[in-house]
Amino acid sequence: MGIPTYADFNSMPNGRYRITTVLYKGNASTVYLAKDIISAEHWILTLKKFRIENSHLDAHSVLQLEADSRRYQDFRHAAIPRIFDYFIERDPDHLHRNFYVAMDYINGRDLEGISRMMSKPIPYLQLKKWAIELCDVLAAMHAESMYFGLLCPRHIMVNYHGQIRLVDLGIGSSLNAGNNVHITHYLPPDYSQMEPSAANDIYSLGATLYDLTTHLSASRLDEIRMPSKRALIANATSSFADIILKSLAHDPQARFQFIEQMRMAFLDLP
Repeated sequence: MGIPTYADFNSMPNGRYRITTVLYKGNASTVYLAKDIISAEHWILTLKKFRIENSHLDAHSVLQLEADSRRYQDFRHAAIPRIFDYFIERDPDHLHRNFYVAMDYINGRDLEGISRMMSKPIPYLQLKKWAIELCDVLAAMHAESMYFGLLCPRHIMVNYHGQIRLVDLGIGSSLNAGNNVHITHYLPPDYSQMEPSAANDIYSLGATLYDLTTHLSASRLDEIRMPSKRALIANATSSFADIILKSLAHDPQARFQFIEQMRMAFLDLP
């Protein structure tokens, strides 16, 4: 977490969102904890800000952000934060514009943080439960031709009821992917920012589960590109390892073709 700067404190986006805390600051976006001073229902929420430069790509970026936000606003699933509002405002310096998305605040911990603070891998049965839950929400998204695009442990949270929630939704994925080296470890070799697909999400889910199962440190994430069954079965069954390895195939045609196939494979495990 961080402390809001003077500029953060001095602004109230859309005239209603009072920023209280910086939750995350990246190259392309900043995530705040904010209070809605108008609506009691959405009193505490997450406010995500995308910086839009004044350039030739500006119009395309805004159109993409608006389209992504609208799709997620219309989509309903328990594991996806609800989107309440999105809007554009010019920054106080007048040199660029900001695109804001207001959504549910998820009170919990992300899987990267949970894994890194543990001295040993997450237990197999817990991993299997999370794998099935993640397949469930991705299947619901894919049924609507929606793709997460940037799935990784940092973007998956467990709330204080033990339920999986996806955060940092695929909104503005083309603005984020190339600006975050960390995320690239979980993207398939065939990843295209312009053409997200089920095959991309299946690979990223496999990469996420490989990381969590083998208890990778940040310096060892390159191992995802050359996965080891031996490393997986040290903490999981051979069948669980086979599912992950299939999802990590470099050839998209060798992966599961539908997330529902991956889900059924996990459900068949002991």
